[in-house]
Amino acid sequence: MAWSLFQRAKKPPPKDLEAFLCEHYRLKREQMSGCPDVFAALRIAGDDGFDFMQELSEFFGIDLSAYDWSKYHFSEGEEIFDPTFGMFRTLRRMLGKASNEPNPRRLVYPISVMHLEKIYRERRWSDPDPMPPPRSSRISRLFNRSNG
Repeated sequence: MAWSLFQRAKKPPPKDLEAFLCEHYRLKREQMSGCPDVFAALRIAGDDGFDFMQELSEFFGIDLSAYDWSKYHFSEGEEIFDPTFGMFRTLRRMLGKASNEPNPRRLVYPISVMHLEKIYRERRWSDPDPMPPPRSSRISRLFNRSNG
């Protein structure tokens, strides 16, 4: 669960998108302008991506019926069984490959703050047009985090 879900009962709902991102999810205000990847900036992945989008929808009445999560983040199982980490390589071999193993060729795309501002104004999800370049591999992101 995302950090914000633990604090939700103690805080009033955010008043706008900036409060949602900066106060509720702790995005630095200087990251708001031009942030190309909200999930990377917030360091959330897997089911936390679902939680983030669900809260966005609940707090601001945004229709997410057109939101296809598989375009924007991996599921928790895909994050855990990521073959690039190799953490569960032995288990996968013993089980003859886990049934929820991710498609290693599936690309996921970042969601920018600018795009969140657009769906916040329109109160409904729409895919970015044009789609941004896909995210880098998770291993590359880990190295970037340690250097940043």
